[in-house]
Amino acid sequence: MKGDIKMGAVVVAVGSDIGYSNTKHAFADGEIVTYPSLAAATPAGIGLADAAGTDLRYRMIEPHDMLVGRYAYAQKIGQPNLTSSWFDSDEYMALVLAGLCRNDSFHNSYQMVTGLPVNHLDLKEKLQERLNGTHAVTWKHSGTPQHVAIEAHVVSQGVGAVATQLLNKDGIPLVPVDQLRNDELAVQTAVVDCGGGTTCCLSLRGFHTIAAESRSLAVGAWAIEGYVREALNHLYGEEFTRKLGRHELLYRVRGNSLTRFGKPVPEAWDFFDAACIKVASVIVPAMHDLWADASMFSQLILCGGGSVLLEPYLRKHFPSAQLIENPVQANAIGYLRLAKGLLK
Repeated sequence: MKGDIKMGAVVVAVGSDIGYSNTKHAFADGEIVTYPSLAAATPAGIGLADAAGTDLRYRMIEPHDMLVGRYAYAQKIGQPNLTSSWFDSDEYMALVLAGLCRNDSFHNSYQMVTGLPVNHLDLKEKLQERLNGTHAVTWKHSGTPQHVAIEAHVVSQGVGAVATQLLNKDGIPLVPVDQLRNDELAVQTAVVDCGGGTTCCLSLRGFHTIAAESRSLAVGAWAIEGYVREALNHLYGEEFTRKLGRHELLYRVRGNSLTRFGKPVPEAWDFFDAACIKVASVIVPAMHDLWADASMFSQLILCGGGSVLLEPYLRKHFPSAQLIENPVQANAIGYLRLAKGLLK
């Protein structure tokens, strides 16, 4: 159920990064709630008696009956969706609302900032309209409706990372306000936001996206993982990697700690290196096409979990590129700062 916007007496800021891999909500009290971006309809006959109330987000029955977050992941029934229709899906809305039901409060009111990949920015107004309003949310373990009121502002994915550089923790500009406007005086920033499923190359004047110099690419960290897994399966058979999740496989090969029957797998690092080169060979030409040598920018920021893997491969071609502090959570933190600014 969704009603008109009925913000509570206390409206708090929240930065929400609904990624293809993980959903992250950054709150004004410093907490960052993170859970897998997995939501799926409840299969018939599944037993949830063992799901404790402390298990982060497991079964929502209103506005949609589905498993959300960790419990959906544990049941292996949810899959991320990389199409634009995802933003219009019940699963997407369930992920948004799941992290906003805090401490079993009856009513929570939020000024939210969230992001869309640059190639989906035409959905901005539609998504804002969908998010705005008062939403009734009921969890199976409690049966009592909670109400979440949202006033949403949607920006380009990657703008949050820039906000961590241009705004302080209270949402106050760290540069003259003139430099945040969309004109010749604005700070010019380039962002490569490499997530699980996509990489957004973003050109900004202040916080304003320059569409002609921005692009979203359908590659990310999971492409690296896929290439590595394929190579290992070809060499050792699918049983070797079948029980290794995406994060665990990448962690082991990157740290050169992958073993088989107690012995190191000597080819693992070479497979990882080759996979990173292959993914970088898609991103680097796009950066050159959009920005030439990127010398017009004050800074070239790398963020997102995939950038942690690809930093040395991108810096080889763009030495000015800098991996931002806390790259995985940077967008959520920056969205929070933007939301704080909107409340002033």
